[in-house]
Amino acid sequence: GGQPICSDKDYPTTTYTTTTTRTATTMTLTTVTTTSTTTWGSPSLFCIEVVRVRGYELPLVREQQKHRASIFSCDEYAVFSDGGKSQLVGVGPDGRDIMTTVIPPIREAIGNLAAGATTNSWLNTQTFLQVWDLAKKDGRIFQHDWIAKVDPDAVFFPARLRRHMKPHTNRDAKLFVMNCNRFGAALYGSMEVFSRGAYETYLRGADRCRNSLPWHGWGEDFYMSHCFDMLGVGRIYDFELLADKRCVYRPCWDKSRVAFHDYKDASPSGTWFQCWNASGGPWNPAG
Repeated sequence: GGQPICSDKDYPTTTYTTTTTRTATTMTLTTVTTTSTTTWGSPSLFCIEVVRVRGYELPLVREQQKHRASIFSCDEYAVFSDGGKSQLVGVGPDGRDIMTTVIPPIREAIGNLAAGATTNSWLNTQTFLQVWDLAKKDGRIFQHDWIAKVDPDAVFFPARLRRHMKPHTNRDAKLFVMNCNRFGAALYGSMEVFSRGAYETYLRGADRCRNSLPWHGWGEDFYMSHCFDMLGVGRIYDFELLADKRCVYRPCWDKSRVAFHDYKDASPSGTWFQCWNASGGPWNPAG
């Protein structure tokens, strides 16, 4: 069989120390203290996918998890879904079920969209505003150096992302990546990367962005880049990260790229896994 997809740390290793004490009374009480020590990759990655339950995305994400591909070789990850009911993604390396976090339905009135704006763009932005709030409640996102939001149909290699982000990593970094330069520097939403400090800055200023920017009808990626700019988050210009047909196409065998977009066929022999294998997949020792 092939080796697992290469990563600095495919999965965190966890050690447990258990201490048991018993009282000397007639009733025996047991107290168990569990301490876990986790080793992350360097820099560490918290990765997110947002899936629509109807259609190809959920089956595709389940196949990714089965092969420890895409976000499932990040240090930690979360999958968010619509549809009102949490969905089973798969079973994690610790034997626990991996479930999606449900995004509440959007109830806010759309209001007046700008000329040329679309309802879909507005709903997309609203959805992700909720995702970033849910990630805050989850809390794990704050333990990691970098956050990557990756589309389900992007073929993504976390170990390669680590190499790109390592030179920019420090505890106080407030940075996000502009990843396309086709029509001037832009953030393309198939893979969004920003530091923990940028996320914390966003949370503090989210209401300001919402109230000040004319965002109705904007796509989520356009909104986030403008919000980051407004809040003083620094830009990293890295146009070698992403191979996206809407920006710059690169064949999947170009192993310099961190993600390839878009490949929608969810079957094990379909386009997503063809691309994954062509780019190294589980057999590439360089990641």
